[in-house]
Amino acid sequence: NNGTIPSGDSLLTGSKVYLQGTTGGSTKGLHLGGSSVTLYNTSSSTGLINATGVNGINSSDTTVPFADESAGLLGGNGGEIVAGANNFLLINNELMNITSVDSVQAEVTVTRGEEGTTAADHADGSIIYFVQKAVDATTLRGDVDTAVTDIPLFSISSFDKHDVIKVGNEFFKTTSVNSPL
Repeated sequence: NNGTIPSGDSLLTGSKVYLQGTTGGSTKGLHLGGSSVTLYNTSSSTGLINATGVNGINSSDTTVPFADESAGLLGGNGGEIVAGANNFLLINNELMNITSVDSVQAEVTVTRGEEGTTAADHADGSIIYFVQKAVDATTLRGDVDTAVTDIPLFSISSFDKHDVIKVGNEFFKTTSVNSPL
């Protein structure tokens, strides 16, 4: 045995898997069973960039302006978006660490290109997701190679559809949570 748990093996009874999608910004690779999985729990509430008078934000901007209809998502306005070491904005394929929130001006100050992602330009109206990171959320139940579309995990506590997971330097977009095997 090469360390891979066969799909019919009784050790998989009761496990859950996630369908692998692509998030861009990372290269597919082999990940051995037992590897640590970091969860980026993505909020179901989304906002929009509102870069008044311009076409969006460029890769060096450190302030993300929120559209008026999205301002309620910010912490000072009763929303969940707050600064913190494990709190991020996800816009397209870029994670940005939230360093401060200005609820009055409806903008968030960020550190760009975090967690191995690359700072990029983002168009006005781009969707903004609030993401909270949970390091070592679980481990892989078996090997994952570049052809795999299901990710076997030991635990799925706090995992939801649309979350992002990271194994090594590779990101996976969760597209569904499957039933037990």
